[in-house]
Amino acid sequence: MNEQALIDELKKPEYQGLSDQDAADAINAKTVVMRSPVDSGRLMDACMAAGIWAAFEAANQPGSSDPPASLARTMMERLKQPRPLNLDNPAVQQNLAECIQHGLITQEQQQQLDTMANAVVRWVDADGIGECGIGFIINARKAIAWACIMPPSNINTNYSSQETITAAVASLASDTNLLAGLESSIINNTTTAYDDRLLSGKITTGTSPTASRQIEVWAVAWDGANWPDVFDGTSSAETITSSDIKNAICKPIAILSTNNTSDRTYWFTGVSLKAAFGGTMPEKCVLFIVHNTGVALNATAGNHAFYATGVYPQAQ
Repeated sequence: MNEQALIDELKKPEYQGLSDQDAADAINAKTVVMRSPVDSGRLMDACMAAGIWAAFEAANQPGSSDPPASLARTMMERLKQPRPLNLDNPAVQQNLAECIQHGLITQEQQQQLDTMANAVVRWVDADGIGECGIGFIINARKAIAWACIMPPSNINTNYSSQETITAAVASLASDTNLLAGLESSIINNTTTAYDDRLLSGKITTGTSPTASRQIEVWAVAWDGANWPDVFDGTSSAETITSSDIKNAICKPIAILSTNNTSDRTYWFTGVSLKAAFGGTMPEKCVLFIVHNTGVALNATAGNHAFYATGVYPQAQ
């Protein structure tokens, strides 16, 4: 995501006074005109419809004078090429200007062809931002506020000490439906208020697992009043009600592809919890671990571990 582009956009007066949600809606709705090469077949159709192609053919008859004849021939060859034509190419622009000079096309016709290179796209797509959620707006406005307090050069990214997340997945049974798994202890951000947490961990398969299966690690957030579905904020076995509910409430942290090697340890590292929730850190969340390797996970507790490291800005 192009965070700086979003920050620069939010500094504009039209976003002042808008709520975070209204600002996100306005940014997602904003469109810009982008220039792109035009399909040569479309250009040829337009030239035929406007009589331009007929003018080129007439100028290219045997015995016709130059430069109109050679110029018309060049333009016809360009339009016959299978690849799109870049109307902003200096050589093409020079050819079109000479066509106007020699009466092969009019200024108005040239402008009509030129507009075919215009494409209206969403600003978020043009600038590489993608769909802008409210979390991105909140974080961008935080960055703007920090920049107003002190120069960016005086702000460093700091990391907390690593925190262990309790999740007793040793001997966790396999589930073909990937619904019966284990809930971790709470990752609580209410007091620390970290800007992000980086998640990492390791999970070890059992003896003779089935090849081409997977171990999944998900994050599930507290909504401020309740835990969703079967979750309760304690490290315990849970079976999610259905796959559609799982897809609705769980955010992917790591999907680990496994093979049939016994007692193999699979790692995931540096996964942004904030990114998993669309740019907004949840107040509280838990991990949900589930697998379909065909056998129970390794029975030794020390062969499994889950960690969280807080990320926060700090002034020098």
